[in-house]
Amino acid sequence: MEDRDPEKLPEPALTASEYVHSTPAIPASERLSPMARRILAYLRAHPHARDSLEGIAEWWLLEQKIRETTEDVSKALSELTSKGLIVEQERLNIKVFGLAPL
Repeated sequence: MEDRDPEKLPEPALTASEYVHSTPAIPASERLSPMARRILAYLRAHPHARDSLEGIAEWWLLEQKIRETTEDVSKALSELTSKGLIVEQERLNIKVFGLAPL
């Protein structure tokens, strides 16, 4: 089983989403389900990874989802900030977001 401490895991060169979208085309008759593609993307990004069904479901896919969600949230925050709907402030060296004043 792979060490799951996030502090010890190296960052993959590509996010799972980027990797899935950069893989060569697969003929329609051999296309993989979205879940199968996510597992394959994780294994390609972490070629020495090994885990149980439960570990894959809990850790690998959760890690991918968190990365994908974080990317989506970052884009949405940029969009909302650029439209003046929310403001970005820095507090204790951390960017925080909230509603823009009326």
